[in-house]
Amino acid sequence: MLEVNEFLVLDFVGERERTSRPEIARALDLSPASVSRMVGRLLRAGLVVESGRSPSDGGRPAGVVSFNRRAGGVIAIDLGATSCRGALADLAGDFLYEEVRLTRERGAAFPTLRAAIDALALEAARQDVPVTALAVGVPAIVDPETGCGTAGPSVEWDTFDIATALSEQVAVPFVVENDVNLAALAHAWRGDGRHVDDFFTLYLGAGVGGAVVSDGRLVKGHRNAGGEIGFLLLDVAGSHAPLAATIGDLELATSAGGLLARARHLAEPDDPRWDPPDSLLLVDGLFQAASDGDPIARQVIGELLDLVVLVLVAVRAIVDPPASATRAPRRGSPSPATCRSSGRSRRSSGSSSSPVSRRISRERIATASACSDASSSPGGHPPDVAPAAVRRPTARRQPSPSATEATLSWIRCSTSM
Repeated sequence: MLEVNEFLVLDFVGERERTSRPEIARALDLSPASVSRMVGRLLRAGLVVESGRSPSDGGRPAGVVSFNRRAGGVIAIDLGATSCRGALADLAGDFLYEEVRLTRERGAAFPTLRAAIDALALEAARQDVPVTALAVGVPAIVDPETGCGTAGPSVEWDTFDIATALSEQVAVPFVVENDVNLAALAHAWRGDGRHVDDFFTLYLGAGVGGAVVSDGRLVKGHRNAGGEIGFLLLDVAGSHAPLAATIGDLELATSAGGLLARARHLAEPDDPRWDPPDSLLLVDGLFQAASDGDPIARQVIGELLDLVVLVLVAVRAIVDPPASATRAPRRGSPSPATCRSSGRSRRSSGSSSSPVSRRISRERIATASACSDASSSPGGHPPDVAPAAVRRPTARRQPSPSATEATLSWIRCSTSM
């Protein structure tokens, strides 16, 4: 069984191209003897490699220790309303292969997910990378007790037992979690939430969602619905309307379908632009039309931005980060916008990882260890970032959360807090 300090050592090695035992001991305030013992165990487990000698200012040069990123691979799946995005990554989180499959047909969500997993497993075998874990992000609330996905209208899930269905299909450790929660953890690890303790991730796409990280912990709530801002009411009249079972007021207005419905409402009856057979594909065209000066498109996008600002102001009042901003990725790297804190970080001066990223790394370490005949910590994950449904110890590696890139570009250019 790996010790807690061994998690820290492997995390430290994994975040550096090259390091040495003396550097590890200094950075983590551990004794040289303890570090040597732990590095030896990690070498035997195949999780690190030692080669060459590091420069020395006197005395015997220390061996160079580096993370063995190819000791295993992780399959990551982002299941959405219109597509299923999959990736094979090494243990450092770098993608080795990606693929996209469509999920627009009725009832296609889980069969497409299963096909994507099979295809990525075949690719891993072709690249001679042993698959050590699977992570699946779904547009639904996942019950940690039953493993069922609920409130997932975009994939037509009410009480679908995805955890059991996956356990019958895959033989590796896996985790199933709400996609925006995974996106928030990804931001904490490598994105806009790195080195900060408090931030909010906002998702806009086929649906709308959010995730709160407070004091370095993912806030999931009593019913695992923390951050589900799609259910926010937009006005007092909404409080008197029948409550939809799975689609909230805000989501009806700001999702891809809601934007196109608003455009159709404003357009002339004989205007065919906003009523194509595949309306979800037209959202990018809506933003392009707004950029080109189309009055209907500009009004729809203007109303969207007003709602986004209202949501972020409300979130700021509740989460209370010291400062916040809306962020968007570089082109080609779509991900949710993040309203984040620029406040304190509890990381030590010798570590370059945030509290949440350290916890994520420890979970990755647990998986790699389990697949190298070394055990992980009890349960395979720390309690403060525990996934909704875990059937074996596993890791959260870099998910590929999707969002409407044009939406995020507009938010970046048009709003700030």
